[in-house]
Amino acid sequence: MKVQIRKILLLAILVAVAVSGAYLVARSDGAQEFVTRFGYGGIVALAYFSGLNIIIPVPPETFTPALLASGLPAAGIVVSLVIGTTLADLTAYFIAWYGGKGLDLSKFRFFTFIDDLQKKNTAYALVVLFLWASVVPLPNELIIVPLGLIGFRLRILFIPFLLGNIIHHTWVTYGIKAVVPFL
Repeated sequence: MKVQIRKILLLAILVAVAVSGAYLVARSDGAQEFVTRFGYGGIVALAYFSGLNIIIPVPPETFTPALLASGLPAAGIVVSLVIGTTLADLTAYFIAWYGGKGLDLSKFRFFTFIDDLQKKNTAYALVVLFLWASVVPLPNELIIVPLGLIGFRLRILFIPFLLGNIIHHTWVTYGIKAVVPFL
């Protein structure tokens, strides 16, 4: 019982910090100036580098309030975020794919499971990939890198992640757009 209360309390604290951070970023002159100066290209670059999660371990959604406060249309912000994060996903995939060519991953059950899933039930794998990219609030690299390491085919992987990124950034951007005026 105490563990559940701690988890709920931790989740509430994380949500409060995220909402407070979004509020502060939305009021940040520096973030708004960056967006005004570099426009959609700046949003793509910001989404790319923060989408890599290794260089800047901050999700691109963190900057959404400032992007909306800059006056740019939400649809353009969504498209820019999708382009940047999808390019980051592709970069992570190719690094893992090229880096994994010489590795023997057959002894790891996780990689064997994913490889078998790809070969036996591709449709199920596509649904899982789509749901991961659109709903799971964790970096896509957590699943893209292992898939790249085992040589999961990019032509199968790309569409679910692209559609998932579109849905994810649409939900987040329009959700924040609806909530920020009330802060």
